[in-house]
Amino acid sequence: MLPTSAGAPWTIEEERRLYHETGEGMPIADIAAAHDRTTGAIRARQKHMGLRDEAGTLITPLPEFRSALRSKGEQEPKDEGKVQPGTPSSSLRPRRRASSVLRAAGGTRREHSTTTAPSVESTVWPPNFPRDGDWIEQLWHALRHDTHALLSKGRQPDTLTERAIDIVFARLTPADDFHPAATLEELGHKYGVTRERIRQVQTKALRRLAGRVQRKGSLTAQVLKEVESAVPGDQAHAPLSWFGAELARQDCRTTFIEFMFMAFLGCSGVPPKEARRLVEQAMPSLLGMRRTEASDRRRYEASDGISERARGADDFVLGILKNAVWPNRLTGRSIDLAGLPPLRDCRYERPYYSKTLQRLVSFDSRGEKRLIRALDIGTIVTEFTEQPVKIAYRLDGRNRIYIPDLLVRTDTDLYFVIEVKARPQLADRTTLAKAEAAASQLGERGIGYCLTDANGFSLDDLRALEPDGEFRRRLRGLLQRNGTVTRDMFEGAFGREGQRRIYDQLQSVVLREGLRYDTQLTDHPHVSGRYIFDFRLSAR
Repeated sequence: MLPTSAGAPWTIEEERRLYHETGEGMPIADIAAAHDRTTGAIRARQKHMGLRDEAGTLITPLPEFRSALRSKGEQEPKDEGKVQPGTPSSSLRPRRRASSVLRAAGGTRREHSTTTAPSVESTVWPPNFPRDGDWIEQLWHALRHDTHALLSKGRQPDTLTERAIDIVFARLTPADDFHPAATLEELGHKYGVTRERIRQVQTKALRRLAGRVQRKGSLTAQVLKEVESAVPGDQAHAPLSWFGAELARQDCRTTFIEFMFMAFLGCSGVPPKEARRLVEQAMPSLLGMRRTEASDRRRYEASDGISERARGADDFVLGILKNAVWPNRLTGRSIDLAGLPPLRDCRYERPYYSKTLQRLVSFDSRGEKRLIRALDIGTIVTEFTEQPVKIAYRLDGRNRIYIPDLLVRTDTDLYFVIEVKARPQLADRTTLAKAEAAASQLGERGIGYCLTDANGFSLDDLRALEPDGEFRRRLRGLLQRNGTVTRDMFEGAFGREGQRRIYDQLQSVVLREGLRYDTQLTDHPHVSGRYIFDFRLSAR
């Protein structure tokens, strides 16, 4: 009698389990019993996932397990009472062999490493680092940070030119949402050189960047340390497999997966030559898993109509729209979006981060880009346009003009104007003046107004936050002693740890006590396109 799951489609979770069970050396009969399928179905799926070669021979243990086993035999000291590294692998029980191998690649190899990564607790994160983002976004931000640190200042060794950095970003980007990708031919046309010359520049730049990533103080190494600590408990014995599977599941580009896998191994103390061999052996299985997941997603979307990504985007957008301000009653008044043209000139012919909206101005804010991606993917917003209206407001006795970010139309025929600000700027004096005028003028037309940060955090959330009594006492004392408080004074008094929490409390006090809070962004003195956040806080 056939198992009950015979012929049923494979889920992504089942394939993840199959990958790890195969890597651990679990017998095929046990795997078949665990999945309630025939052994033939297990073999076919393993071949589909790249775990068996064309002849049907099982690649076991998986490449990363086998490479680490060889390293263990070379470096781990002998110990009485334990299986010696020279013992044939066939004499070891499969599960014990896998766990021993991964300890060698994880813990034991790190003990022999000469590279000591600083602790996560001592890390000083850059002011604009996306601590609230997913770790793919954090890894990309950290890579950009470490790459810019290599920008050459004169003729110095182990540095990168601006052209090399541009090539690195175009080739190493995890997805077009982060940076527009380009082929070697496209980059060759851009710089007027051959494809081979671009490949040489890329190889040299990535080698220098890899060296930078493994140095003490590297931001990428700190993020990788946090990623390693986030490995689920049931997969703690196989961090390499988990990390590779996660990179493939996130649908990242192949070059990014290879580089981050190499960095992960390098930060764990694996020598570069061995890490390269391990990555080359593991990539076919990882890419096979990525193709399988992409195929499953397409089938799921075709049958269900709404993808998981679309649901997540809709939840994100709804979270923002729920905080909209409605001064007057809702109306069904129709708005002609075509009659609200953008006000700025074109900077990109075909922007890389939007499919449905032909962007006429680049959004420099990561929060705005994230919102645009959510509007593209989601289903509850049917139309949207950028910089739709002019809002007149007054500040310091002068008439001014404010142009909000987006006007969106939902599938229920409601209209919202959305303004995205950095989280520490929500209670800024100018921002509040703009929001008050916009909410009033838009409300008269039946349009909601949303002021939010990149994660949907709004003024309502700040007002609902109750500041600590100790925080208010210390802030009051700081104001009394100095009259005006700047960012350096504030962070010197309250520290740099947990910055989000202390800035949320600061803005909550501003809203509750009516303090004057003026923020500003100034150009970074050394990095083009980067800004430094500062503020001035005083009693009115």
